[in-house]
Amino acid sequence: MPEKDKTTFKNILKKAATNSIMKRKTAGERVTIIIDRNDLISIKKLAEQKGLPYQTFTKSVLHQYIAGQFIDKNELKKLRYIK
Repeated sequence: MPEKDKTTFKNILKKAATNSIMKRKTAGERVTIIIDRNDLISIKKLAEQKGLPYQTFTKSVLHQYIAGQFIDKNELKKLRYIK
């Protein structure tokens, strides 16, 4: 295969790989929020304790809340007192 064809083939493969990676990265929607500095510090500390990047941790907390899987400690305490 001539050198020019090899270069073109490599570029095609590189572009296909890049497109594939970009599709995986953009599977979700990007969101920008403004958050209190102290809340962000707390989120980062909690994420670090769990060994997660803070963005992943925040996404997980939001998902759990929306899915009804998030447990509020205060509500749990109330339920314990009822029984």
